[in-house]
Amino acid sequence: MVTHIDLADVQGNLLRGYGSGKRYVRHLIVTVRNAAAARSFIADAADGMPPGPAITTSEEWTVRPLTCLNVGFSATGLAALGLSRQCVDSFPAAFREGAVGRATKVGDVDQSDPSNWRDGMSDPDKVHAMWTIFADTIDARDALSSELEVAWRRSGAFSTTARLDGEGLDDDKVHFGYRDSISQPRFEIDGEVIGREDAQPVAPLGALLLGPYETTFPDVQWTLPEPSELAVNGCFNAFRVLEQDVVGFELFLHESAQRLLAEHPGMVHPEVDPVEFIAAKLMGRWRNGVPLSYAVEHAAMQMRPGGETETDGRFVDGMPVLGDSDDLNDFDYPDERHDFDDFDGTMCPMGAHIRRGNPRGSRIVQRSANHTRPIVRRGVPYGPAYDPSAGDDGVPRGLLGSFLCADLAAQYEALMYDWINLGLQDPRVTGTNDVIIGANRSASSRFEIPFADGSSLTLRHFPRFTHTVGSVYLFCPSMTALRHIAATPSTP
Repeated sequence: MVTHIDLADVQGNLLRGYGSGKRYVRHLIVTVRNAAAARSFIADAADGMPPGPAITTSEEWTVRPLTCLNVGFSATGLAALGLSRQCVDSFPAAFREGAVGRATKVGDVDQSDPSNWRDGMSDPDKVHAMWTIFADTIDARDALSSELEVAWRRSGAFSTTARLDGEGLDDDKVHFGYRDSISQPRFEIDGEVIGREDAQPVAPLGALLLGPYETTFPDVQWTLPEPSELAVNGCFNAFRVLEQDVVGFELFLHESAQRLLAEHPGMVHPEVDPVEFIAAKLMGRWRNGVPLSYAVEHAAMQMRPGGETETDGRFVDGMPVLGDSDDLNDFDYPDERHDFDDFDGTMCPMGAHIRRGNPRGSRIVQRSANHTRPIVRRGVPYGPAYDPSAGDDGVPRGLLGSFLCADLAAQYEALMYDWINLGLQDPRVTGTNDVIIGANRSASSRFEIPFADGSSLTLRHFPRFTHTVGSVYLFCPSMTALRHIAATPSTP
């Protein structure tokens, strides 16, 4: 397994991310106006030529910057920059067809159909690249954004078609109230494993980066673009603008909690808020991040027949808490330490969001697929935090999400199609979609919460709570690839 990598060749938001300190984000979606000027700008940004901004790499910082800058290109953008048809055609089909062409594969139907997308993202000829600014402050973000756009206007390189702003919420939460950014794939670089402690195996570098790295499938290499300069240390990004129906979701939680208390009295620990219990079952984690797992102390608060609880722990805001947040990922559904297998989903339902998106070590129909679809997630909320006392204020809220991987079809699209939607990993959820982000329709939606006494609470007829209002498939090149793109002569 190749574990050495030149971090100076990898864009900085891929392997490590920038953490919650870079709270403010702006995605600038642009169209190439003058290919020669655009390539010149890319060359200067890749080499950090003053006075312009430099693209941030994965190298360790000696001095923390106020801003970081990264870039990705669509297939139409690579062609607009002057790369040959042969070169663009060497990229995988999913990337070339783009988010619009692949919409049905990820559940972008009905309200989420590309015909309803905003900011020009339904037209691949308008979405050539996305420059992303990560900043410590709003002023720093706005200053760098202004610098970029002034330079583009003067040179004619790019024109901006959309500015998408995000801002991290307190405690790393998203608008549905869950703590986010807990579980990410871990990678080994030069013998050091990076990432939060996790019960899962370390992901090979080939799960994220193109190049001579082991992939998640034994003896399988991804399709690599040509020439070779493009084929190392880059990755693909399924960028998505996901609008969340926060008001509708909270209403659903409260209505479901009332049903729980009416139909299954005594099945919830008296110190647990029943609304938070429903929220935890839908996600597979409590909204404070504690997983529904036997292996994690105080995580299983479901009542057992006879009124006994599995564990007795400490509660805050109607949820169990952990003394050490490092334990938030130290679990699996078959728990070898306690000789316990949550096969029936009485701890974490089979249809819970995190279990659908990552079955970990649990038994699934696709036996060789358990750890084959790790995705690096970089997401920042947009819109102000929701105040329940304000009711439905009509303000748009959602997530600006980057889902990074080495192969869009085998990883991101397969995860969305097979697991998040359809539920092909287990026959007990097959034919259902994930409650949190799935392509649900009220007429057919269903989610089952099993209990240890053999009974269950089945929730039905809920709408789609998260819908797509924009998406683009991007290639995030290495620094070597950026310099190659910048040096490419225009083709007739």
